[in-house]
Amino acid sequence: MRHKKILDVFTIIYKGRQQVGFKVEGVAKYIYLKPENIKQCTGVEITEVEILIGSSLRPELYHAGEKMFNGETYKGEFPIIKDFWIECAGSIENMREANANRLKKFKEIIKIFNFISNNKEIIGFDISEKKPVFVPGKRVTTLTKLNMNEIHILEGSYIAPEYYLEGENIYDGMNREPELCRKSGVILKNLNLRLIGKVEVMYERYRNAEPKYFTGYYDTSYDDDYSNDWLIDVAGSDDPEIMNVAYWNLD
Repeated sequence: MRHKKILDVFTIIYKGRQQVGFKVEGVAKYIYLKPENIKQCTGVEITEVEILIGSSLRPELYHAGEKMFNGETYKGEFPIIKDFWIECAGSIENMREANANRLKKFKEIIKIFNFISNNKEIIGFDISEKKPVFVPGKRVTTLTKLNMNEIHILEGSYIAPEYYLEGENIYDGMNREPELCRKSGVILKNLNLRLIGKVEVMYERYRNAEPKYFTGYYDTSYDDDYSNDWLIDVAGSDDPEIMNVAYWNLD
């Protein structure tokens, strides 16, 4: 197969593993590659893989009946990459400039803490902004396949939280009665988590880092079932109605 133009780039986390997806001109199905292989090939970091839009990709696929690297025989149900080549459209700086409108503003996760409020396990991501980003524990553990005793290894990874804007339907795409967002920047729409590496890499990085906190519940005013401080931070308001909407939409 010849080099094909890259039309779109995105990331997914499937069964706890991160993959970078490519929509390529003339190829019906998406092509998924490992982030570490893309960095090795192009020097592009996981937080800005979108800059590869407009470059070209030449994948070499396994054929039905061919033996794969793991010793299994490829049956041809879906495309599996045997090897690939990426031809960049320019320098990283030039590609970054050409795709500036595609880039998200990722923030490094500095610290992670968790606590229980009204029988809900909540995870807080400190990204060195005015308020942490609060997410239900179940949402994070389901996405990453980490348990609550392991989530601290996500420190050093990146998020680009997106919130619903005032007037948006927070149940868009769901089989539920529409409910319009009453205040921008309150209800989390997308976490946009980008992992710094495989689980093994994150564990190693965390072990080599200086200890920042103890494993367990974070020792702040948030660790108090009778305090609503964390919810005020989530809602950006102490208005009971807005706080109530923010709380029940954490799920």
